[in-house]
Amino acid sequence: MLIPGLGRWGLGLQIGGPNGGRWFAHGGTNAGYRQRLIAFVEGGKGAVVLTNGENGIPLFNEILRSIADVYDWRRGNGGALVGAAGVELMNSLLANNTAGFNGGAVAGSGTNPNSPILVRNTLIANNTGGNGWGIQQQCTSALTDGGNNLQWPNKTTNNWNDYVCVTTMAAGNPALTLGALSDNGGQVPTMALLPGSPALNAGNPATCTAADARGLPRSRGGVCDIGAYETITQLAAVPGLIGMNEPSVTLTVLGDGFANGQQIAWGGAPVATSFVDRFTLTAGLTSGQYGTPGSVSVSVSGSSLTAASVQVVPVIRRVYLPLVRR
Repeated sequence: MLIPGLGRWGLGLQIGGPNGGRWFAHGGTNAGYRQRLIAFVEGGKGAVVLTNGENGIPLFNEILRSIADVYDWRRGNGGALVGAAGVELMNSLLANNTAGFNGGAVAGSGTNPNSPILVRNTLIANNTGGNGWGIQQQCTSALTDGGNNLQWPNKTTNNWNDYVCVTTMAAGNPALTLGALSDNGGQVPTMALLPGSPALNAGNPATCTAADARGLPRSRGGVCDIGAYETITQLAAVPGLIGMNEPSVTLTVLGDGFANGQQIAWGGAPVATSFVDRFTLTAGLTSGQYGTPGSVSVSVSGSSLTAASVQVVPVIRRVYLPLVRR
């Protein structure tokens, strides 16, 4: 009945509204009689007005405006997202959002062909809607499950029109042990995953994004995390291969939480270190510091991150090919 047919009409019903706020309506007319019905697909709100007069439609409009004011229909759906065709949420975090009516996180569905919403490796936590029944606090309907998602809390009622965002979604522990929204580096504020979070190392490596919201690479030292924030547990050293024949090398160490004054240790010995930012330290090495082939440990003073290693080999030969333009 609600699938568009001719223009804005379904099977006998006028239909319209954006995804997450779809409505259907029908009217009736007879001599000395006017009737109008309108209802919303998401949220369970609607009204029917019957009038015994030729000018009933203007009256209906005034009554509908009054109903919307009294029951606060105008507050809206979808605190973080109102779904549209082809939306995919990958390694996302939807937390602490509020909608005036329903769907503190998302208004939309995974089954509606007009607004399929797919979620993968995503956290949905502590979103609220302002309706008086406590329904649809996180989502206005079930979404399409792409796997490895977490939600807290579960739906808050047993009503027929209340939903878990994804029906196969694992329920996490309270608050999913998220840190406060903070500057954790990068271009946008993030919420860190605290120790013990069920999101740690719980993502699907096949579908995780290559980097987190801060631009840091995922899966360093383990399986990728669920959500927008990747917890770094291991240092990375660049280059990972050094030739004994190279006169000097700039060593770059990547991690998280660095501060000015920390030092890189090359094979256990501290070396002069430059602080770049909370993610990056650099040090200049000379050939005397990598004069023996083998694996060399790279650590950082005051850091709990697992050490990286660099392989030293006798010779590295670089071949530079000319650029040929045709």
